Amino acid sequence: MVAVTKVRSEHIRQATQQQGRVASPVGGLNFVNSTMDFPATDAYVLDNILAKPYGCQVRKGWQNWIPAADTFGSPVKTILTFAAEKRDYSALFASPAADPSVIYDITTQDTAPVASLTPTSNSDNPGEWYFTNFVTEGGNFLLAVSAGAGYYKYAAPAGVGAWVEIVDGDGIAANTIKFPAFSPHTSKDIAFIWLYKRRVWFFVRDSSIAYFLPTDQFAGILDEFDFGQQYSLGGANLWATSWTYDSGAGIDDSLIIASTEGQVLVYEGTDPATASDFHIKGRWYGGRFPVGRRNFCEHGGDVVFLCEYGVVSISDLVSGRLHTANLSGTVGYKINPRLAELVTAQIDDEYWFLQPHPSEELMYMGTPVVSPNTGRRQYLGMNSLTNAWSTFSAIDTLCAAVWYGKFIFGTSEGMVNQGFVGVQDDVSSDGVIRGDEITARLQGNFDDYGSPNQNKRMLRIKLYGLANIDPRFYAIFRSEYDLTSPIEAPISGAIVGGLWDDALWDDVAWSFGAGNGSFKRWFGVTGFGKKLSMQLALRGGGRVVYTDHEALYETGIGL
Repeated sequence: MVAVTKVRSEHIRQATQQQGRVASPVGGLNFVNSTMDFPATDAYVLDNILAKPYGCQVRKGWQNWIPAADTFGSPVKTILTFAAEKRDYSALFASPAADPSVIYDITTQDTAPVASLTPTSNSDNPGEWYFTNFVTEGGNFLLAVSAGAGYYKYAAPAGVGAWVEIVDGDGIAANTIKFPAFSPHTSKDIAFIWLYKRRVWFFVRDSSIAYFLPTDQFAGILDEFDFGQQYSLGGANLWATSWTYDSGAGIDDSLIIASTEGQVLVYEGTDPATASDFHIKGRWYGGRFPVGRRNFCEHGGDVVFLCEYGVVSISDLVSGRLHTANLSGTVGYKINPRLAELVTAQIDDEYWFLQPHPSEELMYMGTPVVSPNTGRRQYLGMNSLTNAWSTFSAIDTLCAAVWYGKFIFGTSEGMVNQGFVGVQDDVSSDGVIRGDEITARLQGNFDDYGSPNQNKRMLRIKLYGLANIDPRFYAIFRSEYDLTSPIEAPISGAIVGGLWDDALWDDVAWSFGAGNGSFKRWFGVTGFGKKLSMQLALRGGGRVVYTDHEALYETGIGL
């Protein structure tokens, strides 16, 4: 008789397919949360994307403003804007980094620059100018200064603009200024200019002394005010601007003064010549500022500046929210841990700057930081409505200004371009030569899809959003906090095969015509792990908004 051995068997649970839906990271970049408590609304990577409240939108492109054949032979360091009483008389200027800091008229797009002002002496830093528009009963003026080159005004009362140098004199003769007796300074020392309560103010190079003119005058007899007694850390004046608690411009304006050693002063009053009317309200340490005088801007009724702590607003500084435990809601809350490192490492490199762009609901941050992945400079932008940050690449921005809603910027290669326009990068100034498609990349949080102890094998995803062009996508899933190099998207218009293992979607073109169409389509992806994060690359030009996606995956014993 044959003995029979009974073998105990267990039920093997088959792999099952499940779906999860994930919103796009509209909260923007996040460098403050750990990987274990990273918000589902935030991103590790968000490049060439604007984090809007309704979804992640691929940024617009840029176009040459001056013809490519007429590029300057050196970096463009300043864009100057003049707003005349009549818009037809307004003007746009650029100054490249070459002695003697010539200012060129670039008002008309697709037109070769024309030399408009040749200073009588060289600048300390060729091409670097600071300016303000000044309106009086006598008309509208552009006032510009450059240490070493001097002080100039521009006006176009009949459409024909002209520059005039404001020189040292008795302060009574036209277009002259007179420094106080025993002052060691001349007009060639003026390094910075700003307006405060109808007065033109000046900083001179390497000094804590400021000079100001009588109200509503761009020339005349100067008076002085020395801020040095307030600088307990030493240093000199750096930049100044107005700050208004009610987000406007009125009698409650405060004067903000920043020193080269990182101290910030707040003054109140109208007449600096009267001690009882002009007094200090407080002094704070904001951290050292990057080189130059462009590391601040007025934004949303506040003053925002860059320093070793990152990006900080004056309202947060004076309320003690610079380096406390609870910074939630401040402009730089999510990016400052990383930004502070970058500013500190490259604090002496040109140029860190801030430029609001209201038309795009954006605050743009220029940086000298070079991305290790692309070898190009990388910039930052913040959505003004949500304080959500993202990065921008493939857009060389050394300086910038907004002129009648146009974002005009100078490049390190000597070009002047218009940003956030059209659907491609590097379009010719006449619009004839098409440029490059914009590649955007993102990577969101690592999601366990409700089962942290189970492995998932990703199968497909279904992207949702809006588009008015034919975009191309490439997506993979990274596991367990893998933040490796960003992926590339296939070229728009190319034939892309439906290769399951390579995570490429099929070759059916998406066509939405001239309007805004919604898209929703499945395509294959790869990825395996307990916690997974989607890396997505989008290529194309136009209004492409990624809102959310569904993920199809399988779980089970043995995976």
